[in-house]
Amino acid sequence: MNAEPTEHIISLGAHVHCSDGYGGSVTRLIVEAPNRRLTHIVVQDRTVPAVEHLVPIAWIAGTTYHRVTLDCTQSTLVALEPFAGEQYISSHASDYEPFYGVDPFAEFEAENIPLVTEAIPPGELAIQRGAQAIASDGPVGEVSAFVVDRASGDISCIVVRLGHWFARHEHAIPIATVERIESGIISLTFTREQIAALPAIQLQ
Repeated sequence: MNAEPTEHIISLGAHVHCSDGYGGSVTRLIVEAPNRRLTHIVVQDRTVPAVEHLVPIAWIAGTTYHRVTLDCTQSTLVALEPFAGEQYISSHASDYEPFYGVDPFAEFEAENIPLVTEAIPPGELAIQRGAQAIASDGPVGEVSAFVVDRASGDISCIVVRLGHWFARHEHAIPIATVERIESGIISLTFTREQIAALPAIQLQ
């Protein structure tokens, strides 16, 4: 009997499947940066228009590089509170702007500015597609996935995609080489040459 895997690989853009069918895709990874721990994934559901939801990693039943399986139904996923919300704040615009007479909606637009808020837990960060890995001597590639402990969510490796679109390859970079994690950038202590020397990996 094969031993149960002790780690999940969770990639940005992975297809999400619920217990009763396709649920959507992973758009962001929510990280407790100081502790190097993944706490949630953000899943964009299959409704029209699509809505994003904050999903705790405890709901993840299994993963491959291209797929995340959740221990919930499609209806349970869709019923979660939206990850992003919109509210309006006043700009204190003047009531006497001349274009109000031309466009009756301009006053509302000028006085009420949309503010989008995201349900990121306090003290945590959202890593999204396009986040860059920066070596000690410059940019090296795009962050594509995290490898995490199934039980704790502790990150063991950052998976970085190197190369051009027609010759891309992945490298799993140990978390010990990560100097700093920010929303759009993960800074590494390795040089680009050291990273390129790591064995390329095949992720299924």
